[in-house]
Amino acid sequence: QHEVAKAMEVYEAALHEKRHPFYQALIHYNLGYLYELSDQCEKGIEHFLKITSFNKRRIVFWTFGYRPNAFWITSAYFGMGRCYEKVGRWEDAKQVYLRISDEFPNSAFSDQAESLRMLLASNPK
Repeated sequence: QHEVAKAMEVYEAALHEKRHPFYQALIHYNLGYLYELSDQCEKGIEHFLKITSFNKRRIVFWTFGYRPNAFWITSAYFGMGRCYEKVGRWEDAKQVYLRISDEFPNSAFSDQAESLRMLLASNPK
């Protein structure tokens, strides 16, 4: 837990530096994930939401050149879905999972998101 808190401090400090959008997405994703791990899901959701604001932009990947950022967008939505589930916001989780499978059907998270959405839909909380 101490290492998670230290990592959050480092990433929070990095947010205040002017960085390329790729690094901003990476920082926000890692912060979202770290907040999720430390059961601060509402803060995690805030960081995942910032990544979704990059929608329709391109982010440079150092080994692949320019690519659409569907990976980061779907990663952020999937993280949001996990957080929504953890805080009992079942409808929000279902909507986020549906968004992944509808808007990004070829993404790495599409099948898993659809399965989780169907599981939540068949098992109302």
